[in-house]
Amino acid sequence: MFDFLNGTLVSVQSGQVVLATGGIGWSITASTKVTASLKEGTEGRLYLHLAVSDSALSLFGFPTQQERALFRRLIQVSGVGPTSAMGLLSGLTPSEFLAAIANEDPVPLTAAKGIGRKTAERLVLELRDHIEALRKDAPEANTSPSTDLARVLCELGVQEKAAQLAARKAFNDLGADAAFEDLLRAALQTPTSS
Repeated sequence: MFDFLNGTLVSVQSGQVVLATGGIGWSITASTKVTASLKEGTEGRLYLHLAVSDSALSLFGFPTQQERALFRRLIQVSGVGPTSAMGLLSGLTPSEFLAAIANEDPVPLTAAKGIGRKTAERLVLELRDHIEALRKDAPEANTSPSTDLARVLCELGVQEKAAQLAARKAFNDLGADAAFEDLLRAALQTPTSS
């Protein structure tokens, strides 16, 4: 239904943002790590997951498709709902999470809000055989707006090396505070991106 939203961040609180786009303010739940990196009044993009329950429709937002894929893997585990999965993404770094699964150690997982001992053990049990797929889905620690821009350029058919050069040039020319759409437009006009 929804893949992502681009818009202006009109409200950023711990774990919750309001993203305005097309005259609509979308209330989106995000990890505390994500909301700590966002700034009100700036342009942003969040990849979305729509959770449907008996009482509500809830949007969950992620800075990358990889983090959303990891979230979706987590909610497939019995006993882990969207709120608990968001607690895991807020409470642990991807490397801490992967280490706990690889070492079959549920204790670090219980530090996340909403994850008890039994749920942590279930996570280890159900995910330990899928560690390589989890590594693929885990957001990289070095993800930056520049790498996000390069990834979008690649999705538009630009060769990877040219996309990285164009993204770097766009950030150098316009600055890190420029709107994503302006950076994308500038990168697409860079001769190396053709």
